[in-house]
Amino acid sequence: MKIILSLLLAVFTLTSFASAAPETKKASQKDEEIVAFLIVLNNNEIAAANKVSEKTVNKNVGSYARLMTKDHKQNLNETLKLSKKTQLQPLKTETVIALEQKGKDEIIVLSPLNNTAFEKAYIDAMVKGHAEALVVIDEKLKVVTNPALKKHLTATRTHVVHHLEKAQAIQKSLS
Repeated sequence: MKIILSLLLAVFTLTSFASAAPETKKASQKDEEIVAFLIVLNNNEIAAANKVSEKTVNKNVGSYARLMTKDHKQNLNETLKLSKKTQLQPLKTETVIALEQKGKDEIIVLSPLNNTAFEKAYIDAMVKGHAEALVVIDEKLKVVTNPALKKHLTATRTHVVHHLEKAQAIQKSLS
């Protein structure tokens, strides 16, 4: 009887472990996509802010771009450290690749513009981009499984809200 109970317990344990493995893999893939999303999001914001440094802009737009560079470089570094520490390798999904392309397209649109047209287009892009990022971050917060990544994503959300509010204020002053 003890042997049968031991065998049943062993089978149950193995079955439970085997069925949990794909769940863990799925969760890990979602977390890895979140890491990739954050990396691309930060790189896009840094690239757009770098375009501002090539242009003549008013002090509010210039100050905002410097804030974007500073904050997004810091977030990028924190994301990369977290990725390494948690062994979450960035997973480039279709969504992440689309975001990366969107960032490149934004630079193409901004590049030929100058003066007021550039300022308005840049700030409009920042308002739209940060609003869209908040929607994605809120979706990702519902599925993130790694506690450290969730904490980082929550902190990132706070910064994105701040960036959006600043961009909206500048947008009003440019109208």
